[in-house]
Formats: sequence, structure tokens, C-alpha cells
Amino acid sequence: MNTKIQPVRPAGISDEAAERLAAETLAFYHRFMQRPDAREILEEEKAELRTRGLI
Repeated sequence: MNTKIQPVRPAGISDEAAERLAAETLAFYHRFMQRPDAREILEEEKAELRTRGLI
């Protein structure tokens, strides 16, 4: 029995598109973290997510 496991991709995008999305997300994060108020904004967002019971 030869079963091939297919990777699950968000919205059925290609591997190349998933890699580009990951690279752009990481680049955005690094640009965002250069802001002087980045940590404060992240903490506010995390508090909001905790309030909503998402984390």
C-alpha cells in the first residue's frame, strides 16, 4: 500500500506562494519591531486576545 501524504496549505496555495507568504510575513514583523512603540502595541494586542479567550 503506497499512500502519499499531501501537505495542507491555507486556501490551497502552492508551495512557492506559501514560501513567499511566510517570507513577507517575517519581513513585515521585522519592520514592525523596529518601531519604538512595537512592544507596547504587541502587549496591548495580546491583552485583547486574552480578554477574548483566544490565547
